[in-house]
Amino acid sequence: MSVSPRAASGVTAAGQGPIALRRGAVIDRTRAADRAAGVEFDDVLGAARNGAEWAWEGIYTRLAPVVRGYLRGQCAPSPDDIVSEVFLQVVRDLHRFEGTETQFRSWVFTIAHHRLLDARRYAARRPVEPVLPETIEAVMPAAPEDPVADVLTSMATEDVHRLTASLTDDQRAALLLRVVGGLTISEIAEVMDRRPGAVKQLQRRAIVTLRARLGAHPYPTDDMRALTHVT
Repeated sequence: MSVSPRAASGVTAAGQGPIALRRGAVIDRTRAADRAAGVEFDDVLGAARNGAEWAWEGIYTRLAPVVRGYLRGQCAPSPDDIVSEVFLQVVRDLHRFEGTETQFRSWVFTIAHHRLLDARRYAARRPVEPVLPETIEAVMPAAPEDPVADVLTSMATEDVHRLTASLTDDQRAALLLRVVGGLTISEIAEVMDRRPGAVKQLQRRAIVTLRARLGAHPYPTDDMRALTHVT
């Protein structure tokens, strides 16, 4: 289950317990995002460093859905848990960050990418028995809807997962960081610790592979075609 920076930073509304906070989470996050949207990034960052609840919720609401979309597109083990770990690290390390809003987004995706690699290594060392979907639904409450972009919904579909499953891990990462994360080639290179030229090659090879698979697909959707039109 995901943990927002609001809980991680220890900032809670006076007189409210965890249950009350969860019930109002969706409304609070929407209000926080609206407030943060009208404030300069440096001011949001400064407020977050000072523990302002609205700033943390604004950051989380804006970035958590795209980070989750990237992780799901990468078929990450327990993507919601990784999202929580990502933002816990953001809380811990925010005092070290210096840069623009674009650099902050790239920084968050760098953390997410490294956490994904850690989770894969851990899963490879400790294989577990698969849990039936009905078991998960029985013990987990329904998650509130996130204001995600259409592309994130597309990436969650089984068809798109099948399409990207033919890619190598690095090809898929380079493509999803571009499509879902909205990062530039240079930012993706920094996240993946690669040269920009190598990232371009990964994306080109990914697109060639996807176009070949798409041509053999009986009913390709617009969302699936969109993956092959990355520039």
